[in-house]
Amino acid sequence: MLQATISALVVAVILLGIPLGVAAAQLIRGGAERDLDLRTSTAARALEVRYLLGETIDERTLSSFVSTASGAPRYISVRLPDGSEHSAGERPSPALSDSESSDSGIVVIMEVAWWDVFFEASRLVGLVLAVAVI
Repeated sequence: MLQATISALVVAVILLGIPLGVAAAQLIRGGAERDLDLRTSTAARALEVRYLLGETIDERTLSSFVSTASGAPRYISVRLPDGSEHSAGERPSPALSDSESSDSGIVVIMEVAWWDVFFEASRLVGLVLAVAVI
């Protein structure tokens, strides 16, 4: 009787826990991609306004868009309409990246560390599996 109960519990964990863990990982990655897309488009709009106002866009200006915090963009690269390129931050490897082009021809590329997304997804998968076992 006890063996049948344990077997049923193991089957339930496998049938529910693993798919929930996979779904949770996909949600984390999708959220990270949406966040990166939003940050890239926001940076492109802000930099376009500065460019159109004649302000200088350099590494110091770009450094406000990057951070070493988990999940935040670590690297930004900007190509201005005149062909000059500027960047800030350290390029992560491997990375999730996104690019955005403004109406005035500014191209912004931002990258977030793939490992940040992986560790957050792993933490959530572990939580889901732990709850499934309990």
